[in-house]
Amino acid sequence: YIPESLYLFSLGGFLMIESYLYIKLPIDFIPDFIPLIGKIDDFLAYLMGLCGFWIIIYVFYYNISESLELLTNAIAYE
Repeated sequence: YIPESLYLFSLGGFLMIESYLYIKLPIDFIPDFIPLIGKIDDFLAYLMGLCGFWIIIYVFYYNISESLELLTNAIAYE
């Protein structure tokens, strides 16, 4: 049994990591030298990271008992 909050937590972490990598890597879908349009993909990457952050906050805030159980189980298995 894998709780639904673990899927949401993983999704939030994935979005944050992907947005960080996209912002830090020099390769863009739309080059930055194109005026205005070149910055839109960077803005969407920041927005994606922010959404990932808020998904993680949602999981901890609304599923706090289940989240604490997941954390204690993860610590116990290490």
